[in-house]
Amino acid sequence: MCIRDSCETMRLCLESEGYEVKTANTVEAGLQRLQAQEFDVIILDVLIPGADGPRFIGRLRQQRVAAEILVATSASSHEIAEEAVRQGAFDLLRKPILNLRDKLLRSVDNAVERHTLKADLAAANARRRLLERRLNELCQFSRAILRAEGVEELLGTCLLYTSPSPRDR
Repeated sequence: MCIRDSCETMRLCLESEGYEVKTANTVEAGLQRLQAQEFDVIILDVLIPGADGPRFIGRLRQQRVAAEILVATSASSHEIAEEAVRQGAFDLLRKPILNLRDKLLRSVDNAVERHTLKADLAAANARRRLLERRLNELCQFSRAILRAEGVEELLGTCLLYTSPSPRDR
């Protein structure tokens, strides 16, 4: 998604490379789009009215927006650019961006790749936590079997651990 006062040329450039691009000419419109849809990358002009400079990036991060943020900035705003990176921007795009088409495409490619890797890592961590829980359950089952003192207790333990739990029903 592009949140700038002039996104059309950038949109055409990115779409010519196969990207799907949504645009918002105001911060309010961008926030509405973010509430309705998730994006991999946001290209943001932090000097657009209503953005409140780089603090807007911090607000997006506090709202758990997972998209990578590319900041469009003029060459004279070094302090703003540095603050944008501190607030969580992935990369900076110096204006005029369209004179740097290759930089734009490289930055968007890298941001998409990073976003994908972070999503894959989150999914792998969720899977790891699930497997750890199942392994712990199996270890508890094994310990319970080893502690059983007779066939009846062993069968009771087996029934206890093999019966579906209420949450599985």
